[in-house]
Amino acid sequence: MEKRVQFWLRVAGWSGLLSASTYLMLYQAVKSIIFLVPLIIVIIFSTYVLTTAKEKIWLNAQRLLWTCIFAFFFVSLIQGVFMAIAYFYGRKLAEKK
Repeated sequence: MEKRVQFWLRVAGWSGLLSASTYLMLYQAVKSIIFLVPLIIVIIFSTYVLTTAKEKIWLNAQRLLWTCIFAFFFVSLIQGVFMAIAYFYGRKLAEKK
């Protein structure tokens, strides 16, 4: 079950590339700082998730839930969906223990 949580965390991290590339295209087209700030947030969040995907902190269902909520509201819906799937497996793992 830990492997599934790690897999979905990695998918969430790499899916940030899709969101980041969209923000980058919008920034290049409009040259507005409104699109630069979310681009930086998505890049930092994706980097954080990818570098810590194997850590034991992600096996805590409460931490996964808060990170999922943060991803939905402040990062992107795509990453939020993948974080929700990771939370689903993390919660199942917590119930097993």
